[in-house]
Amino acid sequence: MAITAVLSLFTGATSCSSDNGNTPIEVESVKVTPNAINLNIGETATLTVSVTPTDALYPEIIWESSDTEIATVDNNGTVTAVMPGNAEITVNISGKTDICNVTVNPAPEPAAVGDYYYSDGTWSANIDHSKEIIGIVFWTGDPTENDPALRLDHPDCNHGLVISLDQLTSTWQTGIEKYGNSVSQWVIANAPQYQAPESDKGTDQPIQKIIGYNNTKAIEAFNAAPENEQWPVNAVAACVAYRSEVKAPELTSDWYLPSPKELSLLYAGEISGDINIKDPVSTNAEIINGKIADLGLTGLSEFSLWSSTEYKNVYTTAWNYYLSNDMSRPLSYSYKDWDEYARVRFVLAF
Repeated sequence: MAITAVLSLFTGATSCSSDNGNTPIEVESVKVTPNAINLNIGETATLTVSVTPTDALYPEIIWESSDTEIATVDNNGTVTAVMPGNAEITVNISGKTDICNVTVNPAPEPAAVGDYYYSDGTWSANIDHSKEIIGIVFWTGDPTENDPALRLDHPDCNHGLVISLDQLTSTWQTGIEKYGNSVSQWVIANAPQYQAPESDKGTDQPIQKIIGYNNTKAIEAFNAAPENEQWPVNAVAACVAYRSEVKAPELTSDWYLPSPKELSLLYAGEISGDINIKDPVSTNAEIINGKIADLGLTGLSEFSLWSSTEYKNVYTTAWNYYLSNDMSRPLSYSYKDWDEYARVRFVLAF
């Protein structure tokens, strides 16, 4: 079904005539730009149109879609993708026409744990060798629910979480004794737009929430302050550097240091109640490690991964999560300058 949108106007010279002074300059041709677009359902794109000669006089621009069930167009040339398929958008000015071919892509299959995640923001259960793999999906759901900073900055990142393929060795922070305070106290005083990246034990504490993006952004603010250059949070500095090495898709959160809750999801999947559990089942980690092994890369650390959360009661420590099967309680906290068995991996929300 076709539909027409009309924009009425006069353009070009206000007094346009031929040599005899009576005949207006007529439109010889029109050109629409771009001449082909590819959209996902719900996306929009605005087309532009040029006229030859540029000083021609014309009363209106008529836009028409060949199939409004696939794509619509308004009188400003803005195309909206409705459902998968192909449609032609025609512009008509004084009987002269041009066409833009519109392709609307099918909606992707919902993400699943173990899917390969690509640099173009897509995912698949099996490897697509034509694309660059940057991570593995380890949880599906809405990570913005309990992270106000993520919800504010990236409200559309509500599909799940991806773990990076790379694993680095890092301390959490150096210069702690000289600094003599927690990062969270600085955040409370200087960056109140973020929740303090700290947590005590307990089922009502931040360790039970997906909040790594907030924590990372708060710590980035701490690291950027000149007064803190002698005691940087190295784990977050490594994360910031990783963003330049492995580019994340534009419509993601980009890489951040996970919270304890996110690390528990990585290891054991969804846990009801307290994440400080005993004898967890590492089913989720086995899936992720299998996918990483298929790529010939190093699997999840058998030792400890740092989180982005400080232990509230002892400013010299931060929460980490052991991925070894022989740990009776994987959730732990360690001195921030410890690196012997401490590793970092980064996550992104998509």
